[in-house]
Amino acid sequence: MQTGSHPPIRCSPFQVRGKTAQDLEREVRDMLALGVIQPSASPWASPMVLVPEKDGSVRFCVDYRKLNAITVSDAYPMPRPDELLDKLGGARYLTTMGLTKGY
Repeated sequence: MQTGSHPPIRCSPFQVRGKTAQDLEREVRDMLALGVIQPSASPWASPMVLVPEKDGSVRFCVDYRKLNAITVSDAYPMPRPDELLDKLGGARYLTTMGLTKGY
């Protein structure tokens, strides 16, 4: 991610109370235990938010709006999926390989 010479953005966390604070603490504990996140001493900071799902669960998100506003766009955008599929249309075999851990 390229931010040019922009100084680090450090946003204060959103204030949360009650059940939302408990949900947030639980999510952070769970992700630490799974190794999905780790403690950081970075000068960059964006606030966390919990987004309620239709099924009653919560989705952990990070508000990157201020970071996105200063990020330099990539000169080589990802190809369109329909164009990629057109290129694969004549292939005899198509395989995929998952390179992520099963969290």
